[in-house]
Amino acid sequence: HILALVSFSLMTAAAAAKSGYVQIKHGVQVYYELEGTGKRTIVFIHGIPGNHTEWECQAKALSKHFKVLTLDLPGSGRSSVPRKEYT
Repeated sequence: HILALVSFSLMTAAAAAKSGYVQIKHGVQVYYELEGTGKRTIVFIHGIPGNHTEWECQAKALSKHFKVLTLDLPGSGRSSVPRKEYT
């Protein structure tokens, strides 16, 4: 459910900015970039390990016809690390 929360939060925040941070559960800051125009939005989510830059080529090509949202999952790239114990 974290991906749904991140995607919803980012879609709301991204309407106003091309890149930035959105705060999700437990104060975690998630970094995103939005480019392109269009009625439909494509959301790219990277694998582990990874970050939003994995999708640069695809985002550039698809942004000619769609809004393209790339993000760094919590603990990756420019996003903050959740404060909790890891086992």
